[in-house]
Amino acid sequence: MKKTFLAVVLLIAIMLCSSAVAAEDIPAVIWSLQTDAGTVCVKSETLDGQAWLFLPACADLTALSLSTENDGVDGAIWVFGNGETTPFEPNVPINGVALATNHHEDVYSLVLAAADGSEILTLHLMKSQHLSSMHISSTDPINEGREWLEDCPLHEKTTSAHLVMLREDGSVSAGMPIDKIRGRGNTTWTTTLDKKPYQINLAYKQNLLETGDPLEARKKWVLLANEALWDEESDRSMLRNKISLDISREFGLENTSKCEYVDLYYDDCYRGTYLLCEKVEVNPGRVDVVDFDEIIKGGAKALGVYDLDRLPIAQGINRYGMEIHYPENLPEPDDPSVGGYLIEMEKSGGSGEATWFRLGDGRAYACKNPSYASERMVTYVSELMQEVYQSFENYGFDPETGMPIENIMDIDSFTRSLLIAELTKSFDMYVFTSTNFVVKAGEYKLYAGPVWDFDLATAEVETLRSDNQWSRYFYRTTVYQEAAKRLYSEELYPIVSEILLGDREGVYLKSLAEYEAQISASWLMNYYRFSSRGFPDLNYMKWLHSFVEDSAEFYEKQSAWLLSEINSWSEDEVSHTVDLELSAPYSIVNEDMIFGIASEQRSSLRMISSSVVCTKPATEEEFGTWECRMILAPKPNTSYADDLVITVNGQSAVYEHLDDGTISVLCWFVDWSYRPAIYRDVDYGTVFDFDYFIDYYPDIVDECGGDRDAALAYFVDYGMDMAMTGNEYFDPTSVWEVNIDLSQIIGDTWKLAYERYIEGQYVLSRPYEPEIFQ
Repeated sequence: MKKTFLAVVLLIAIMLCSSAVAAEDIPAVIWSLQTDAGTVCVKSETLDGQAWLFLPACADLTALSLSTENDGVDGAIWVFGNGETTPFEPNVPINGVALATNHHEDVYSLVLAAADGSEILTLHLMKSQHLSSMHISSTDPINEGREWLEDCPLHEKTTSAHLVMLREDGSVSAGMPIDKIRGRGNTTWTTTLDKKPYQINLAYKQNLLETGDPLEARKKWVLLANEALWDEESDRSMLRNKISLDISREFGLENTSKCEYVDLYYDDCYRGTYLLCEKVEVNPGRVDVVDFDEIIKGGAKALGVYDLDRLPIAQGINRYGMEIHYPENLPEPDDPSVGGYLIEMEKSGGSGEATWFRLGDGRAYACKNPSYASERMVTYVSELMQEVYQSFENYGFDPETGMPIENIMDIDSFTRSLLIAELTKSFDMYVFTSTNFVVKAGEYKLYAGPVWDFDLATAEVETLRSDNQWSRYFYRTTVYQEAAKRLYSEELYPIVSEILLGDREGVYLKSLAEYEAQISASWLMNYYRFSSRGFPDLNYMKWLHSFVEDSAEFYEKQSAWLLSEINSWSEDEVSHTVDLELSAPYSIVNEDMIFGIASEQRSSLRMISSSVVCTKPATEEEFGTWECRMILAPKPNTSYADDLVITVNGQSAVYEHLDDGTISVLCWFVDWSYRPAIYRDVDYGTVFDFDYFIDYYPDIVDECGGDRDAALAYFVDYGMDMAMTGNEYFDPTSVWEVNIDLSQIIGDTWKLAYERYIEGQYVLSRPYEPEIFQ
């Protein structure tokens, strides 16, 4: 009894002096496990002055093998929650559950004290569940460890390592060298602060996902960090990518990457919950087409060309006048269709790949396989894709031959892919470099490639994606409307409502409740480790469930809205009414006018051309007047009603039928966003309007005697330095907030923001909807 009492007193004394221990004085505690692939270790980390040890699912908390990184704890003792003590013996198993002095949300706190009670270590233990763990050990952790690898913006660094994967029961599922590990991703590499995505190249093929299919044993694998990218309000469920990929496979997109969650440990340090994915590449079990890269490499070697990277890059044009880029001196195949092609959409400016081309949308498209394509090959694939694009643009028919688009574009795969984009509201699909296209050997037809990258998804609901041409052409083209109605109502909607949101068992997809149960322990560890990204309180599990509920709400709303929206698409139904949309950029009309047909997916008309001309120039006293003309025609194989009613921005419009079967619509509007304001031979009309200035700065105008010129002079000489707003449109402070490059243009001088805008050194995309009159 006396011994227990003294131990309790010792524990209290230790607790009271624990805050005096500096973080740098806390020794690392090391958990170790002997496996068939050698010893696997995990080191504790010091977070907010406390030691935390995040353990994989295979760890046994009742038989922990622990040691320390140095000998500074010789003679130390473990202190039980009831005050009793036991000696600290390195690598002698202890019962961490019984030792715990505190237990909250699956966090077990252990106290390690020096023999004289002068030092203390509080160790917080957490353990994952249900997931395999991946342990990556750098070949040279001192000079080329994780921090070295991540210290590069363009993934230019690579290094080697060793991999061990442990199942939940502690058995080894993989153990082998990693020939190459590098960073990957765009936004996810530069935006996420704590966790980075990687690509690993194994020394030999291995099916890391243990799917049972020998064809899925591959060298290249991707690790996604699953981080929220926008802000603290973003979805942090870590479910976006996994669910989106699983839905895609369930929906019949068989080339979609398989994936599983893993707990990642890099150089013995816990790195959080990751998603281990198959890499999008040409290979059996992935994108299963004839590997043209292997054909080309064999042909090049036969000609004595061994280093394709050293070949000079040539530029040319195809028969559609589109630029193509390709390595010179490659052997030309007799038939460019003998192999398959994997194409990836690139950024608008160009591509860093050896082989790429441009389409009518102005974007670059790169050959990922073959990565080195000859002139004949890149001409072949670029002309096919341009024919597809211009047919898609022309509502499903080649504008030159009238050939239907289904002859050269696989309707089924693209409908499925584009529906996934609409369901998930993917920010990247058909917009950025996460979009893939496939051409199979022997077929002059384009297929949708594997879907990929849902880091930016599941945000807005009840809208269609209108930020790219591929999506717009999809939902306005009759053959796709027909396919979408059938595939969505019969397949995709039931997949979401009955499997993800219900209790029907899927082949690949699970219910949200199952995903939450699978990831919850790992998710909890991840956010305890990386909690610097912020939560309102420490009830982490409450927040996980709220994120899952948010996901359920998103899929419920978006899937139901899409069902109604898609069923409203007109196919080839004759239009009785059509509303034209007209918007003008503030202060800059002319060629920057935006014309369109509202709800084009429900109209049988298309816009052939549009033009705008100033009929009455603006003066200091009066705004200018503009005339707009729009030429409409029926979509191919459709017509319009005899009693057709046309409106522009909701206002009734007069139109006439032309001899060529088109319709001419004419209307006018007053551009109230601009009047010239000349001061010292410079026109400040795009940033200053006298009537606005009177309303917002009446005292200043009074000081200027109510004079227009004096008020303008005051605004230019003094107001612009103070970031004064001179009209309804241009506010330099709000411009600064949305234009991250503006600081490089204007420095810390507000006046330059106005002057550089007037000079045209940057533009603002802020259109307004003018009021139309006849």
